[in-house]
Amino acid sequence: MTTSTTAASPAASADNDHKPAPARNRRPRRRYLAAGTGALALALTATFAAGCGGSLDTAAAGTTTETSAPGAGTSGEEITFVDTNPRNTDLDLGAPGLSVGDMQIFNDDLTKDGQPFGTSIGQCVLTLSEPTRLINQCTATYLMADGTLAVRFINDQDPAAAPTKIAGPVVGGTGRYRGASGDLTATFQPNTDTMDVIIRLG
Repeated sequence: MTTSTTAASPAASADNDHKPAPARNRRPRRRYLAAGTGALALALTATFAAGCGGSLDTAAAGTTTETSAPGAGTSGEEITFVDTNPRNTDLDLGAPGLSVGDMQIFNDDLTKDGQPFGTSIGQCVLTLSEPTRLINQCTATYLMADGTLAVRFINDQDPAAAPTKIAGPVVGGTGRYRGASGDLTATFQPNTDTMDVIIRLG
């Protein structure tokens, strides 16, 4: 193998300035779970409640929480799709730079057999930041045509390596998945933030 010593053109150098950093230098993919403050906390709480499938009724005698019955025909079902991550918002909330308390808000596209399948929205918070270990605690809500599923998971990774897999429990749902339980496993496609997702309903 030979190595070229030709100098890069100014245009090529400008293009390189806009290329993403190598995986080891990027903020760890996925997802930080934390309740923010003020309007953000209110929005996240509403999203999580919707994903979990509970309803809140206010009556003259007071306020009661009512849990919906499980949806029909979901136990034992397996749902597969591809999760592509074109949009992240990274919030540097801790000490400057990558540090505990930093948050990532995500809005992902879901596809199945190459066709649109839904959307995944959620957030993660960085709970441990060490030279050889990063931990993010996360929630995600998957919005599909026949309902939603809410998931919690932890991403524990070596910051020098790209993440490979995440897993966590299904904690609820709406519509056809009302009251759902089960687990999610997502495997990252090599050198990307795209994941092959399997949800097994309990």
